[in-house]
Amino acid sequence: MGFILRGKSSLTQVGKVGSVKFFLFYVLFFLWFSIVISKTNPDTDLSYNNLHGSDYHKAVRIDDIRNKCERAETFQSAVNCMKKKITNRKKTFLQIGANDGQTNDPLYHLMSKEKENWIGLLVEPTPENYEKLLKLHYGIQDWSFYNGAIASADLCINNEITFYHGFKAESPHWIYDGQVNNVNPKGPHNKKLKQSKIPCLSSILELIEKYGSREFRKHVALYGLDLLQTDIECMDVEVLKVFPWRTKENEDSHPYAIAVNNVHYESLDDCMGEESIKLAENILKSHDFNVYPKGGDGRDTYASRKTHRLSAMQAEKIEVRDR
Repeated sequence: MGFILRGKSSLTQVGKVGSVKFFLFYVLFFLWFSIVISKTNPDTDLSYNNLHGSDYHKAVRIDDIRNKCERAETFQSAVNCMKKKITNRKKTFLQIGANDGQTNDPLYHLMSKEKENWIGLLVEPTPENYEKLLKLHYGIQDWSFYNGAIASADLCINNEITFYHGFKAESPHWIYDGQVNNVNPKGPHNKKLKQSKIPCLSSILELIEKYGSREFRKHVALYGLDLLQTDIECMDVEVLKVFPWRTKENEDSHPYAIAVNNVHYESLDDCMGEESIKLAENILKSHDFNVYPKGGDGRDTYASRKTHRLSAMQAEKIEVRDR
């Protein structure tokens, strides 16, 4: 009887040991599986509330290595190149001065038939044009909009700015159909326009955080911004002045910056002025861009970030460091 009891005790102990081993194996397997999933899906690690903080992914450079277009000297060739080569994700654009989405819009004819392949954040201050913009792009998944202006802090005070506007429904004159509405105190047509106060922001990061869709913020954090396009009536240099650039010099250390590959902006001589045009070019060149004054749509300027390809070994080191 004693032998049988000891046998039962031994069996019970063996069962307990087996259960502990099985539990440990289950825990280790779960941890291993979680790590694998997190590495194959980097989005799971992303902090949507602090996209540009310490968790900023190095994926932006990896994405550049795999998908970087060859140097494009025109805006249209750059967009066409992105369509062909960036196929593993959606492309992103920030458009400041989106107007009604069609009139004199350099993006419309390039994106109108494949909006689902892009994620945009569009900014337009004129209420009438903003309503047209919403109607034109109604239902496009992950696109977002802001009815306000972007300007430097000396013009955007307490999130308000003076807006010069003139809008008459079905007006045949371009001054009164919203095409020259602006926030420029020295605007050439201001004497013919009305004045009012409208909402504004002087921080691109705040704009993206408050008004960008979840997917837009996620893609910008992981891959940077593919395209910045501005048309704000002689004030485009103001956006370039407040934009949080990300360059090869600061990409490892600057926590509040955005990688942007292509820039397209209005640069009319008789409106923007030679001094502002030169300043805009200098800003872009100082942030490692090639500038093509005749590379934009119409009379606009196009700029592309210079290619700085990493070797396969360097790319592997980045990926390993992020594991």
